[in-house]
Amino acid sequence: MNDILFTIVIPTYNRAKFIRNTIDSVLVQSYENFEVIVVDDGSTDNTGEIVRSIKDPRLSYYNKANEERAAARNFGARKAKGAFVNFLDSDDYVYPDHLAEARNFLLDLPDAKVFHLGYEIRDDKGKVLKKFEQQKPINDNIIFGNSLATNGVFVERQAFLENPFNEDRRLSSLEDWELWLRLAARFRFYDAKSITSVLVQHDLRSVMLQDIPRITEKVDAFCDIIARDNMNQSKYGDLLKNASASARTYAALHIAMTGAGKGLSWRYLRRGVSDSMSQMFSKRFIVIMLFLFGLRRVH
Repeated sequence: MNDILFTIVIPTYNRAKFIRNTIDSVLVQSYENFEVIVVDDGSTDNTGEIVRSIKDPRLSYYNKANEERAAARNFGARKAKGAFVNFLDSDDYVYPDHLAEARNFLLDLPDAKVFHLGYEIRDDKGKVLKKFEQQKPINDNIIFGNSLATNGVFVERQAFLENPFNEDRRLSSLEDWELWLRLAARFRFYDAKSITSVLVQHDLRSVMLQDIPRITEKVDAFCDIIARDNMNQSKYGDLLKNASASARTYAALHIAMTGAGKGLSWRYLRRGVSDSMSQMFSKRFIVIMLFLFGLRRVH
């Protein structure tokens, strides 16, 4: 156990329907020098019962009070023995070569502190909706939006412990992008083309919930937090406003999609465009306008 290369941390909350498939996808990895840590963030269903029924010495299970996924991931990382940590959402899964590809990447770039492997999005029937392969240069592009999957990011454990997820609950579902920005401001963020994991799009995903107060709260918190980070400012300067612009138009879109709060959606759209005029030339801007003028509706 002293020579473990990878620790996969799986935070979970009421994912009894998915958790077995997620864990099984890790336990069949072709590269075997790893451990799995499941952190149950206060589930009220039988998630814990399912995890405890899996008898594998590489698997550890911890149950804690609910504090949101950022805190659960940080908890797992503090328990990790691996040289690198990887965070897998408990409704997603990885392909059998996920860790083998990560190891091959490190053999080529042994000094890497953080890197990302490709992934694809599938619906709950298994149909491929979109593929995300090589996205370099991440250090330059991450300020324009978050197309990285948590499942695909590997971080050297010590580097992560010095730069953990922000546990401010207001950030929930934007805490990953906030961390990628912070890491990109501090390290070379490498990228690999191999697709090794799957993000499953289903109706229960928290990012699919259209809750206007939560949307505005997390976007406002995100914009404030990234602006106050000195390393972000040193690395990106005024270009950092592209991230807040993208976050604010994200809010405008999701508010518009609720069919309510049209004035609030306009406000976030204007603030986003004020941060970066380039938002006016994005596909998102066009879709927002269609919703606001009643030319498109959520089905």
